[in-house]
Amino acid sequence: MTASQLLFDGGKTSNSIKAREEDTAAAIAQHNELKLTLTSRLAETYLEWHRQTELQKLSNEQLLALRKIEKTVADIASFDKGRASDLTLVKMRISQLANSQEARNLSIRDVAMQLQQICSCTLVPTEAPPNFGKFLPAHEPDNIGNLLRTQHPAILGATARRNSANADAEAAAAWWKPSVALQLSSQTEQDYFGKTRQFGLNTIGLNVSAPLFDGNTSNAREYAARARTRSSDASLAAGISELEAESHRLWMLVEQRKQRIATLKQLIQETNITFDIVLEQFRLGRRNVIEVLSYENERFAARGQALSEEVDQDLARAKWLASIGKLNEKLETLK
Repeated sequence: MTASQLLFDGGKTSNSIKAREEDTAAAIAQHNELKLTLTSRLAETYLEWHRQTELQKLSNEQLLALRKIEKTVADIASFDKGRASDLTLVKMRISQLANSQEARNLSIRDVAMQLQQICSCTLVPTEAPPNFGKFLPAHEPDNIGNLLRTQHPAILGATARRNSANADAEAAAAWWKPSVALQLSSQTEQDYFGKTRQFGLNTIGLNVSAPLFDGNTSNAREYAARARTRSSDASLAAGISELEAESHRLWMLVEQRKQRIATLKQLIQETNITFDIVLEQFRLGRRNVIEVLSYENERFAARGQALSEEVDQDLARAKWLASIGKLNEKLETLK
């Protein structure tokens, strides 16, 4: 029976083990990157479903508003036959809105099918998406680069691949170094009288081996590993720079949409007031029905635009969280 324990080999074994550990870390990071991509797609699609369903609700409100205008015009036309054409215009506007609702229903079903494809399940969305604003800090972080290095799976994977290539290069570079191992052996022997002694011969020693020539194989392995290291370094630097720029761009979009939403909410208030005035003037005969329908369309258009801006703002927030690798972590807190 022989037992051997490696004492020294110039780092060949330890670097090979480290390279495989880094390969494992790279595989885990790749898996997490795939999860982040799917979560990001899911968030974007869910927000689009929310946009379409909320716009449909707004369209229903507009339809009710048009029905009220229709009733007002019908009452006026009942005693002023010259205003009968006004009623026709209102009915045409109602018909157009009903047709647009059918198109939006198709869009809602299409987005719902996209959600099912992403989830690979029969998901039927019923609730509004979370408010992504509560996941964002009050101000844009200054240390985005450090955040990316420590938590974004794409950067973690690139770092692990760089470390793996570097460890492989170090292992290959140590090919010429000797290996020293402590060796223990125990053998069965027979003495001079012919008696067998189990494990009667025990020895201890050092086994030293040193390669003299390997046909330049290790040099080729080292050169290839060094090339992978340089390539990984370039990919890592480019990845960090790209994600930093994307993170900053998305943060700016979030801030810009805050200002636009505030402006649109003020516009909604103004258009509501204006519409009420125009409708009253129409009852008095000082405005025509085309003006009423125009102002009615403008006030609902402002509400629709504000709603879309709010969804786009949440979409930019979700993408910002994905750009720094925090989207999955934040959404898991909702469980």
